[in-house]
Amino acid sequence: MTPDPNDALAVLVRRAQAGDARALAELRESLPDLVRWAELEDLERRAREAWAACGAGGSTRRRDRLRALEKAAARLARPGAGPLERL
Repeated sequence: MTPDPNDALAVLVRRAQAGDARALAELRESLPDLVRWAELEDLERRAREAWAACGAGGSTRRRDRLRALEKAAARLARPGAGPLERL
């Protein structure tokens, strides 16, 4: 399982708060990439929502479409796939 970028950020912040000087340097270097991942994840979420909403049919239909999309995505991603492949 690939680490969640948000978890990676939380770990770096905790290390920096604990006084780990290397963590602060890593945080400075990693922050632009972490922000990009957050933007991609938000884009993915919005795309899923838009796809589920198209074709109307009420909230139950929308929920069913999202569930079907999540199952299809899980089947397509290889075990150990990175975050970009999962997107």
